[in-house]
Amino acid sequence: DHPGYLRLIGEIYYMLNAPASSANAFGQLVAKRPRSVDGYLWLARTAKRMEQPRQVRKYLQEALEIDSSNEQARKLLIENYLKTAEFDQAEKLTRKLIQKTPSDAAIYLIAADVASRQKKYIQMIDALKKAFSLEPSEKTLVAYAKGLFQQKHEKKAIQLIQKWLEKHPQSHVSLFTLSDFYSQSGYAKEAIETLSQLLNIKPDHVIALNNLAWILKDSDIKAALNYSMQAHQLLPQSAPIADTYASLLLQDNQKEKAFSVWKKIETNSNLEVIYNYANALYENGQIEKVRQLLRSKVNDKDDSPIQKQIQALYSKTEK
Repeated sequence: DHPGYLRLIGEIYYMLNAPASSANAFGQLVAKRPRSVDGYLWLARTAKRMEQPRQVRKYLQEALEIDSSNEQARKLLIENYLKTAEFDQAEKLTRKLIQKTPSDAAIYLIAADVASRQKKYIQMIDALKKAFSLEPSEKTLVAYAKGLFQQKHEKKAIQLIQKWLEKHPQSHVSLFTLSDFYSQSGYAKEAIETLSQLLNIKPDHVIALNNLAWILKDSDIKAALNYSMQAHQLLPQSAPIADTYASLLLQDNQKEKAFSVWKKIETNSNLEVIYNYANALYENGQIEKVRQLLRSKVNDKDDSPIQKQIQALYSKTEK
């Protein structure tokens, strides 16, 4: 088998989401060419897809033994260290990358991620600012703005995106981020205006439709239902989107329709959605249905807030 053919087969299997077959092809490749850095990088990617962090590290270390300065291997190794919570190792390697390529914005985004995991938030903001200054793009802008907002610099974050939108009014990611900032800061009017602007540009933006519906639910339930219905029609299998739609239908006293929407997504819902459905049933006196829905969801060993809510609701049905 020719190495070029093995690489082609490996990449095809990888694109088809068949990582085991991809790993087999690349394994044969490195057996024929044991100093193939690219082969080991591909093996690391396939191991990552199969959730095998130890194998990922093994292949990356093999690649770095052949080429100790390989940037891609170093970046992937940093990701691996973050996944296994070895933050000091990740920071050490990140510093080496910055020393080697100090003008690479992508490395500063990685450095910000590392600093965030270490709860070194001043370093995180500095790294995000540096990334944006080196590469003023929507990606680095949004990352920087989110970092600022996370650290309670809400006004600065909002102003940063507003300034960007003055020159790039069609930037839908920036518009969505700005709407989210407004919403979290309690500026409902500005959030509605920004989401409406976004939907004029991208009318099939499902999350924008869903968020706009939720903001409008207390002031204009009919408009809220219209936006929520559009989102649900665009993505009917999404449990969170369906949950919003069902909640608004219930608020509009369309109980049977609401329960029908919840019922359709019951099997693929997270605990929050299940709780909302069960609580709605309970409030409408359907106690036995609540018990059936929650019986398999109660977990005494889980002390998460949502599990406590589920346990409390289930306990009410036993009285």
